[in-house]
Amino acid sequence: MTCATCTRTLLSAETAGGRVACFPCGMRLRAWLAELPRHLPILEASVYPERTGPRTGTRAGRSGAGTPVRTRVLSFLGPASPAGSPTAHHEDQDDAPTLRGTLGDWAAAVDAERRPARPAPPPGADIEALCGWLDRHIDWLCCTPQVTAFTTELRALVRTCRSITSVVPRRRSLPAPCPCGAFGLVEIDWSAYIECGACGRLLTGEEYDRHQAEVMPPLHRTALLLLANWNTREENAP
Repeated sequence: MTCATCTRTLLSAETAGGRVACFPCGMRLRAWLAELPRHLPILEASVYPERTGPRTGTRAGRSGAGTPVRTRVLSFLGPASPAGSPTAHHEDQDDAPTLRGTLGDWAAAVDAERRPARPAPPPGADIEALCGWLDRHIDWLCCTPQVTAFTTELRALVRTCRSITSVVPRRRSLPAPCPCGAFGLVEIDWSAYIECGACGRLLTGEEYDRHQAEVMPPLHRTALLLLANWNTREENAP
Protein backbone atom coordinates (compact mmCIF):
# COMPACT_ATOMS: atom_id res chain seq x y z
CA MET A 1 0.00 0.00 0.00
CA THR A 2 1.36 3.41 -0.99
CA CYS A 3 1.33 6.42 1.33
CA ALA A 4 -1.56 8.79 0.59
CA THR A 5 0.71 11.84 0.63
CA CYS A 6 3.96 10.60 -0.94
CA THR A 7 5.29 7.69 -2.99
CA ARG A 8 6.63 5.53 -0.14
CA THR A 9 5.30 2.05 0.45
CA LEU A 10 3.78 1.90 3.91
CA LEU A 11 5.55 -0.28 6.45
CA SER A 12 3.72 -3.05 8.28
CA ALA A 13 3.99 -1.04 11.50
CA GLU A 14 2.17 1.83 9.76
CA THR A 15 -0.63 -0.21 8.19
CA ALA A 16 -1.13 -2.16 11.41
CA GLY A 17 -2.08 1.10 13.10
CA GLY A 18 -4.52 1.99 10.34
CA ARG A 19 -2.38 4.73 8.85
CA VAL A 20 -2.79 5.83 5.24
CA ALA A 21 0.09 8.33 5.54
CA CYS A 22 3.60 7.26 6.53
CA PHE A 23 5.48 8.26 9.67
CA PRO A 24 7.82 10.69 7.80
CA CYS A 25 4.83 12.50 6.27
CA GLY A 26 3.21 12.81 9.69
CA MET A 27 6.48 14.19 11.04
CA ARG A 28 6.57 16.70 8.20
CA LEU A 29 3.04 17.89 8.99
CA ARG A 30 4.07 18.48 12.61
CA ALA A 31 7.17 20.39 11.49
CA TRP A 32 5.04 22.64 9.27
CA LEU A 33 2.61 23.33 12.12
CA ALA A 34 5.56 24.24 14.35
CA GLU A 35 6.98 26.49 11.62
CA LEU A 36 3.89 28.55 10.76
CA PRO A 37 3.67 30.60 14.00
CA ARG A 38 7.35 31.51 13.68
CA HIS A 39 6.60 33.40 10.47
CA LEU A 40 4.02 35.66 12.14
CA PRO A 41 6.31 38.51 13.33
CA ILE A 42 7.75 38.94 9.83
CA LEU A 43 4.37 38.51 8.15
CA GLU A 44 2.83 41.20 10.34
CA ALA A 45 5.77 43.52 9.75
CA SER A 46 5.48 42.91 6.00
CA VAL A 47 1.94 44.29 5.78
CA TYR A 48 3.34 47.82 5.46
CA PRO A 49 6.18 48.20 2.93
CA GLU A 50 9.11 50.28 4.08
CA ARG A 51 9.36 53.69 2.48
CA THR A 52 12.41 55.85 1.88
CA GLY A 53 12.36 59.35 3.30
CA PRO A 54 12.78 62.31 0.90
CA ARG A 55 16.36 63.32 0.06
CA THR A 56 17.82 61.73 3.19
CA GLY A 57 17.60 58.14 1.97
CA THR A 58 16.47 57.10 5.44
CA ARG A 59 13.47 54.95 6.16
CA ALA A 60 10.27 56.77 6.88
CA GLY A 61 7.73 55.61 9.43
CA ARG A 62 5.03 53.14 8.57
CA SER A 63 2.12 54.92 10.16
CA GLY A 64 0.00 57.75 8.92
CA ALA A 65 -2.72 58.37 6.35
CA GLY A 66 -2.08 57.07 2.90
CA THR A 67 0.49 54.49 4.00
CA PRO A 68 0.37 51.73 1.38
CA VAL A 69 -0.21 48.16 2.45
CA ARG A 70 0.69 44.88 0.84
CA THR A 71 -2.79 43.59 0.17
CA ARG A 72 -1.53 40.08 -0.54
CA VAL A 73 0.01 39.82 2.94
CA LEU A 74 -2.96 41.49 4.62
CA SER A 75 -5.41 39.14 2.91
CA PHE A 76 -3.28 36.10 3.73
CA LEU A 77 -3.23 37.01 7.43
CA GLY A 78 -6.85 38.10 7.56
CA PRO A 79 -9.92 36.13 8.59
CA ALA A 80 -11.67 33.90 6.12
CA SER A 81 -15.06 34.37 4.56
CA PRO A 82 -17.89 32.22 5.98
CA ALA A 83 -16.83 28.58 5.85
CA GLY A 84 -18.04 26.11 3.27
CA SER A 85 -16.86 22.55 2.91
CA PRO A 86 -13.63 21.37 4.61
CA THR A 87 -11.78 21.37 1.28
CA ALA A 88 -13.30 24.41 -0.44
CA HIS A 89 -13.19 27.09 2.21
CA HIS A 90 -11.13 29.60 4.13
CA GLU A 91 -10.61 32.11 1.32
CA ASP A 92 -10.61 35.89 1.42
CA GLN A 93 -12.48 38.21 -0.92
CA ASP A 94 -9.95 37.48 -3.67
CA ASP A 95 -10.48 33.71 -3.38
CA ALA A 96 -6.97 33.29 -1.96
CA PRO A 97 -6.42 30.93 1.00
CA THR A 98 -5.92 32.67 4.34
CA LEU A 99 -3.70 31.47 7.14
CA ARG A 100 -6.14 31.82 10.01
CA GLY A 101 -9.10 30.68 7.92
CA THR A 102 -7.44 27.51 6.66
CA LEU A 103 -6.22 26.46 10.10
CA GLY A 104 -9.50 27.39 11.76
CA ASP A 105 -11.63 25.49 9.28
CA TRP A 106 -9.46 22.38 9.54
CA ALA A 107 -9.68 22.55 13.33
CA ALA A 108 -13.47 22.81 13.03
CA ALA A 109 -13.59 19.88 10.59
CA VAL A 110 -11.46 17.66 12.84
CA ASP A 111 -13.46 18.71 15.90
CA ALA A 112 -16.73 17.80 14.14
CA GLU A 113 -15.38 14.32 13.39
CA ARG A 114 -13.89 13.61 16.83
CA ARG A 115 -16.25 15.32 19.26
CA PRO A 116 -16.96 14.50 22.01
CA ALA A 117 -13.94 12.23 22.22
CA ARG A 118 -11.48 15.13 22.26
CA PRO A 119 -11.57 18.72 23.62
CA ALA A 120 -12.63 21.31 21.05
CA PRO A 121 -10.23 24.06 19.94
CA PRO A 122 -10.47 27.07 22.26
CA PRO A 123 -12.89 29.81 21.12
CA GLY A 124 -11.12 32.60 19.28
CA ALA A 125 -7.90 30.61 19.11
CA ASP A 126 -4.99 32.42 17.47
CA ILE A 127 -2.73 30.88 14.85
CA GLU A 128 -0.27 29.44 17.37
CA ALA A 129 -3.07 27.84 19.38
CA LEU A 130 -4.69 26.40 16.24
CA CYS A 131 -1.37 24.91 15.12
CA GLY A 132 -0.86 23.37 18.56
CA TRP A 133 -4.37 21.94 18.59
CA LEU A 134 -4.04 20.42 15.11
CA ASP A 135 -0.65 18.96 16.04
CA ARG A 136 -2.34 16.84 18.70
CA HIS A 137 -4.57 15.29 16.02
CA ILE A 138 -1.94 14.49 13.39
CA ASP A 139 -1.85 10.77 14.20
CA TRP A 140 -5.62 10.60 13.76
CA LEU A 141 -5.53 12.59 10.51
CA CYS A 142 -2.86 10.24 9.16
CA CYS A 143 -5.40 7.41 9.49
CA THR A 144 -8.09 9.22 7.46
CA PRO A 145 -8.53 10.07 3.76
CA GLN A 146 -8.64 13.77 4.72
CA VAL A 147 -4.88 13.73 5.28
CA THR A 148 -4.30 14.18 1.54
CA ALA A 149 -6.21 17.47 1.36
CA PHE A 150 -4.81 18.60 4.70
CA THR A 151 -1.25 18.01 3.48
CA THR A 152 -1.89 19.89 0.22
CA GLU A 153 -3.38 22.91 1.96
CA LEU A 154 -0.85 23.02 4.78
CA ARG A 155 2.00 22.81 2.26
CA ALA A 156 0.46 25.75 0.36
CA LEU A 157 0.33 27.83 3.56
CA VAL A 158 3.98 27.08 4.34
CA ARG A 159 5.08 27.95 0.81
CA THR A 160 3.19 31.25 0.92
CA CYS A 161 4.75 32.12 4.28
CA ARG A 162 8.24 31.34 3.02
CA SER A 163 7.73 33.33 -0.18
CA ILE A 164 6.75 36.40 1.84
CA THR A 165 9.24 36.14 4.71
CA SER A 166 12.16 34.50 2.87
CA VAL A 167 12.61 32.30 5.96
CA VAL A 168 13.37 28.69 5.05
CA PRO A 169 14.22 25.89 7.54
CA ARG A 170 17.88 24.94 7.55
CA ARG A 171 18.86 21.39 6.62
CA ARG A 172 22.00 20.02 8.25
CA SER A 173 23.63 16.79 7.13
CA LEU A 174 24.83 14.81 10.15
CA PRO A 175 28.17 12.97 10.24
CA ALA A 176 27.02 9.56 11.45
CA PRO A 177 25.61 7.15 8.87
CA CYS A 178 22.07 5.88 9.20
CA PRO A 179 21.67 2.34 10.59
CA CYS A 180 20.81 1.41 6.99
CA GLY A 181 24.42 2.31 6.09
CA ALA A 182 23.71 5.42 4.02
CA PHE A 183 25.16 8.81 4.93
CA GLY A 184 21.73 10.37 4.58
CA LEU A 185 20.72 11.56 8.06
CA VAL A 186 19.45 15.14 7.97
CA GLU A 187 18.33 17.46 10.75
CA ILE A 188 15.74 20.09 9.76
CA ASP A 189 14.65 23.12 11.77
CA TRP A 190 11.39 22.66 13.71
CA SER A 191 11.29 18.94 13.07
CA ALA A 192 11.13 16.65 16.10
CA TYR A 193 12.98 13.88 14.28
CA ILE A 194 16.15 13.33 12.28
CA GLU A 195 15.30 11.71 8.94
CA CYS A 196 17.30 9.52 6.59
CA GLY A 197 16.87 10.62 3.00
CA ALA A 198 17.77 7.15 1.77
CA CYS A 199 15.46 4.86 3.75
CA GLY A 200 13.07 7.25 5.54
CA ARG A 201 14.08 6.13 9.04
CA LEU A 202 13.24 8.59 11.82
CA LEU A 203 15.45 9.09 14.88
CA THR A 204 14.94 11.30 17.90
CA GLY A 205 17.85 13.47 19.00
CA GLU A 206 18.58 11.08 21.87
CA GLU A 207 18.51 8.05 19.56
CA TYR A 208 20.90 9.75 17.16
CA ASP A 209 23.30 10.67 19.97
CA ARG A 210 23.43 7.06 21.16
CA HIS A 211 23.84 5.80 17.60
CA GLN A 212 26.61 8.33 16.90
CA ALA A 213 28.48 7.35 20.08
CA GLU A 214 28.35 3.72 18.98
CA VAL A 215 29.31 3.97 15.30
CA MET A 216 31.62 6.97 15.04
CA PRO A 217 34.66 5.70 17.05
CA PRO A 218 35.07 2.60 14.81
CA LEU A 219 34.67 4.81 11.73
CA HIS A 220 37.34 7.18 13.03
CA ARG A 221 39.71 4.27 13.65
CA THR A 222 39.06 2.92 10.15
CA ALA A 223 39.73 6.34 8.65
CA LEU A 224 43.03 6.64 10.56
CA LEU A 225 44.12 3.16 9.43
CA LEU A 226 43.32 3.99 5.81
CA LEU A 227 45.23 7.25 6.08
CA ALA A 228 48.24 5.53 7.66
CA ASN A 229 48.20 2.86 4.96
CA TRP A 230 48.03 5.51 2.25
CA ASN A 231 50.96 7.42 3.74
CA THR A 232 53.02 4.21 3.94
CA ARG A 233 52.31 3.44 0.29
CA GLU A 234 53.32 6.96 -0.69
CA GLU A 235 56.61 6.69 1.23
CA ASN A 236 57.44 3.32 -0.33
CA ALA A 237 56.53 4.34 -3.86
CA PRO A 238 59.52 4.27 -6.29
